[in-house]
Amino acid sequence: MHEWDTDTRVDATGDGRFTAHLTDRWGSAGDRPNGGYLVAFCLRALGEVLPHPDPLVVGAHYLRPGVVGPARVDTELVRAGRRLSTGEARLTCGDREVLRVVASYADLGAATGRTAVPGQAPDLPPPGECVDVYGGLRLPGVTVADRVDLRAPEPHGWARGRPSGAARAEFWIRFADGRPADTASLATWSTPPRPPSWSSA
Repeated sequence: MHEWDTDTRVDATGDGRFTAHLTDRWGSAGDRPNGGYLVAFCLRALGEVLPHPDPLVVGAHYLRPGVVGPARVDTELVRAGRRLSTGEARLTCGDREVLRVVASYADLGAATGRTAVPGQAPDLPPPGECVDVYGGLRLPGVTVADRVDLRAPEPHGWARGRPSGAARAEFWIRFADGRPADTASLATWSTPPRPPSWSSA
């Protein structure tokens, strides 16, 4: 089993409730669990209770930082229709709610007819022709950087001590252990899928 699947596991305890354990392997600045990692727990729990398989629209409301250790996810089915279902999930660490997610799920494999694709993916060289975004740099406590492989035509300016000042970054991203991207895991990175297991952002 891949790291993401192991580290975002949720176990049902009944009545739409799940137990979970947040690890320190997906930490961001401040030694706190990465926000996308927290969302993944809610989406995995909703995926267990909603009748459709794919998160289509996800809204996440961060109430306070997550904490490494045991956690709970409480879910609620808001609406279940023929093509779309909506649910709410609340992630609690200790006795404090840290995240609330409202998401609508669909079955993307059953979609027919016209499909709108707004915008375009960045025009990047293939991943094999790109370099490590971090340029070998690793930030203390940012363990999520060890879980992903980021590739860009050249290292980003901030990684070289020369920020560009541009409020955008374009790169390829994939799980470092080779796990293919799917709709549940994409919220961890907030990027669209690119076959076979890479995503561009």
